[in-house]
Amino acid sequence: MQTITIRELRQNWPAVERRLQTASGPLLVTRDGTPVARLSLPAEESPEKVQGFSATAHRQWRAQQWGRSRPKTDSGRWLDRMRDDRRVAKSP
Repeated sequence: MQTITIRELRQNWPAVERRLQTASGPLLVTRDGTPVARLSLPAEESPEKVQGFSATAHRQWRAQQWGRSRPKTDSGRWLDRMRDDRRVAKSP
């Protein structure tokens, strides 16, 4: 089994990844000569790829969760109200 140091792993990940791809087995990670981890490639049966963010799907999810009573997200109006609270009325 090939060994690599924790320092090599941390500082030069691309080279370690290439070694892992070409190695016949897992790589043993050592710290001060003591084994601390074993790196291996994932099994051939990888889990399904997670989809990226979809605005349409998010909108549908929000509608499902909140229905008609979903919170208003108009921050402009909220800021105006907060500013109005802080304004001092001018005397005539």
